[in-house]
Amino acid sequence: RVFRLPRHGASCFASIGVSCNAHRNLVGYISREGAFLQKNISDPRPFFEKAAAYTAGADAHHGEPVKVDLSSIEAARAKLSDYPVGQAFLFSGEILVARDAAHARWKALLESGKPLPDYTLHYPILYAGPAETPKGAVIGSFGPTTANRMDPYADDLMSRGAALITIAKGNRSELWRTACKKYGAFYLGTIGGAAALIAEKHITARKVLDYPDLGMEAVQLISVKDLPVFLITDDKGNDFYASLQKSLR
Repeated sequence: RVFRLPRHGASCFASIGVSCNAHRNLVGYISREGAFLQKNISDPRPFFEKAAAYTAGADAHHGEPVKVDLSSIEAARAKLSDYPVGQAFLFSGEILVARDAAHARWKALLESGKPLPDYTLHYPILYAGPAETPKGAVIGSFGPTTANRMDPYADDLMSRGAALITIAKGNRSELWRTACKKYGAFYLGTIGGAAALIAEKHITARKVLDYPDLGMEAVQLISVKDLPVFLITDDKGNDFYASLQKSLR
């Protein structure tokens, strides 16, 4: 989208606003010939395979991704527990979508002595805020947001049976890893920088469940088909990124 805005006379005549962390390391420039942005990779699988080899040797990668049915969160957790960090999965079923503003409201409920909404107990939670829905589409561009902003809510949620499977992008703190081990929880990553593709290819339905006044940050329930994810933190406290960094050092 292009926006025309007023500017100070000493300002640059044009700027590019990037969408998220996935794009902040790309090179872009504007010249007489046009606007150009560095092309990203289209197939991340070789990088997953190489990284998995650092963490646990060849056994960390099991070939094709493993399909997981989310109709029972307990059964999904049991299946995830059988695999090492770095393993790829394809999630199908219903997932709760909630990020910063929703988590803050849940925290306020707990502080006022009220329970968490019942829906928090039955689904994995994916941290995201979908863009405006184009005409004829199920949902707008849908990419994961950075996970570690939700880390302070670990014990509040997990101790009450919520957030036992979470999905986002990026690494998490020791606080979250410790809580995963304590409560038998899992954190998985999904692809950043491919929001339009995820919306078009992997999300089949969506509805707003709570806090519609929050707009893109409202709590929503989406149905996904073969959503690609990979295991970052498991129920034993193992962490994909931490192990990778240690091995590389």
